[in-house]
Amino acid sequence: MRERYGTIIPYLKNRKEDYLPDVFTIEMDLYFAPSYTAYHLYLFDTKNQENQGMETGDYGDCQISVYANNVYTRTTGSKNLPGTDSDNLEEGGNPVWRHISIAYTKGKLKVYMDDTRLVNIPHFEGNPSGFTIVGSGNGAPEEMRFIKNVRIAKGGVKYYDRVMQDGKI
Repeated sequence: MRERYGTIIPYLKNRKEDYLPDVFTIEMDLYFAPSYTAYHLYLFDTKNQENQGMETGDYGDCQISVYANNVYTRTTGSKNLPGTDSDNLEEGGNPVWRHISIAYTKGKLKVYMDDTRLVNIPHFEGNPSGFTIVGSGNGAPEEMRFIKNVRIAKGGVKYYDRVMQDGKI
């Protein structure tokens, strides 16, 4: 993304309709520079789908904000990666890539950062219907934002198989 608040929306035929199933996963790799960088992930298509809070800016539970060391949702608040004190990187530090996974299963939402679960909402109030990525840049508008390996998949992770293969979830 070359500008702050640059937006990425999947280009699908049925983008005005609810195209996310009852069980889905979304994964991506996000780049974080040492200066302030954030990404806002919306569980609806901000261009093609209506959301009841769009006029007021209150996206409720359908907005997930991701920082270098932190994930924020309205329901859970801010959740830092274990071993970190700040939601962002230290000035002068090295940039990092973070792998983000969102798993939704019939009303349950989980968000992982680098295989560490930071968000677990057993009764998710929102209705995921699409997907949008927005690069925020209030603190560092000149910073470039990079995203790679974006995947949206129907179905969830088979937890038993993953535990047997990896030894962890």
